[in-house]
Parts: sequence; structure tokens; C-alpha cells
Amino acid sequence: MKPYDDLCANADGFFETVLSRRRDDMLCASGCDGCCQVQLSVCAVEADAVRRALGSLDAKTKSALRLKADALAESGATSDPAPPCVMLDADGRCAVYEGRPLVCRTHGLPLMYADAPDVPVDALTASAERLLVWCDLNFTKRPPERADVLDGDRLNGALALVNRAFAESATEGSADAPARFSLVALVQNVC
Repeated sequence: MKPYDDLCANADGFFETVLSRRRDDMLCASGCDGCCQVQLSVCAVEADAVRRALGSLDAKTKSALRLKADALAESGATSDPAPPCVMLDADGRCAVYEGRPLVCRTHGLPLMYADAPDVPVDALTASAERLLVWCDLNFTKRPPERADVLDGDRLNGALALVNRAFAESATEGSADAPARFSLVALVQNVC
């Protein structure tokens, strides 16, 4: 887990650096869940971190998450707009914040991609050769500067390498293990 923990620490550090530099133009704070209106799936190394975070929760929180996960699984979680992430509590805070996936650690930051990921078209801003995406609550006074931008392709590439090493070293892994794990299913399996 060390390489994944290091990757998360680097993403968190970058986020904190941008937040401290652009505090007046970033609304990200505890309880802001604008970026969390989605049902995510995660790779194996992220699923392991989420499982550990779920395992450390108290019984009352686990029970509440399980009820929410069961309801989302039963409904198919296909409504538009998407229901809030299964990990959010009533106040919009993440129950597994310390073990949250990498994508959650970068929400709010301007992310640069060679090709647009699956995001709403109105959230994209074209640059000369790349596309930028960020939370529409942030950078409303002035656009992101180059130092504010995280290269999403490089981050995803690093995550893929860390995940491959994790999967290859997993003793309980098998050839038919899933490539992605839904957060709803993780809650149902752990809580």
C-alpha cells in the first residue's frame, strides 16, 4: 500500500498547495458535496483503502451506510441527476475521507486531459492542445493558472501502475477478480 499511500499524499499535498494559493477562488470545504453526486467504481488498490476505512467506522455509521447502499443497489442508482455518493453522510461529509479514492482527492482542482473524460460538456474548457475540467464553483473570479493544474492523464497512469503492482502482489487475488469495484458493493460487503 505504500506506493498508493504516497500517490494519495502527493495528490493531497498538491490540492493543499493550490487551495492555500487560491483560497479566494476555491469553495472546497468540509460538507461541500458538489463533486460527489455520482456513484463511483474504483480499482483494486483503492478498494483496499476504502475497505480499511470502512472497517474502522463505528457500528452506527456502518449501519447507516449499509442502509443507503442497499437502497441504491435496489434502485439501480440510475436517476438523473445521479444520487449522492454512498459514502456521504447527511451533512455532505465523506464517511471514509481518509481512505477516499484518488479521484475524490482531486475534486475541485483543474484537471488537464489529452481527451475529455466522461464529464459534462459544460464543465470543459478547451486550451491550445489539452482540455481542462474543474468544479464550476471554483475559479469563478479568475481562471486557473498553470501552477493550479493537475495532469489527470499522468495521475491516472500512475494509479494504473500502482494498481497493477498491487494486484500482482495480492495473495488472495485471482484471474477472475473484478477490475473495478463499486463503492455501493464495497459498503454492502464490509458493513
